[in-house]
Amino acid sequence: MKTSRSTTATRAGYGLLFCLMLQANNSQAAIINFTSLIDPSPDILLPSPSYTYEHSLTSVGFNPATDTLTSAELHVYFAEEDWVAQTDDSVTIYFEGSAAAAGVSSDPAGIGNSTWDDIFSVDVSLLQTDGTLSIRLDSAGGTLFRMSELTATGTSVVPVPAAAWLFTSGLLGLIGVARRKKS
Repeated sequence: MKTSRSTTATRAGYGLLFCLMLQANNSQAAIINFTSLIDPSPDILLPSPSYTYEHSLTSVGFNPATDTLTSAELHVYFAEEDWVAQTDDSVTIYFEGSAAAAGVSSDPAGIGNSTWDDIFSVDVSLLQTDGTLSIRLDSAGGTLFRMSELTATGTSVVPVPAAAWLFTSGLLGLIGVARRKKS
């Protein structure tokens, strides 16, 4: 069967258009940062044995359906309550009620009148499902919880605009019409 050049060009154009339409579902990823801040005023005297609070990234724009987290960290700030040197100025931090501690934060100076902070890496799988992280602070008492900041970095799906695909298909149509006029 003999095929004319215009039919071959038309088929190639339709094939190209089909490939472009398959690509229309592709999207680009944008890097995004989320920060959730807990800043109680006044500072909270940690009770013995524990105090629990929650960070929510959904309240600052995180969407678990479209966003993917790549890293997260928790920055926690403490102070001595009585400003007198003690040996029990330490706080054990747990994520999501885990039996394993995420870490221990303690007064590095070991002297009165001190404040301190620590940074803990957070496993992003704890956040990805619903964007929340529950934190439990265990203390022997005498420590003030001053502030907590959860920072997460991730990617968000950004769809390629439909106008770009419409423009491309229109351009292919014009090329096809121009080729038909030539033959």
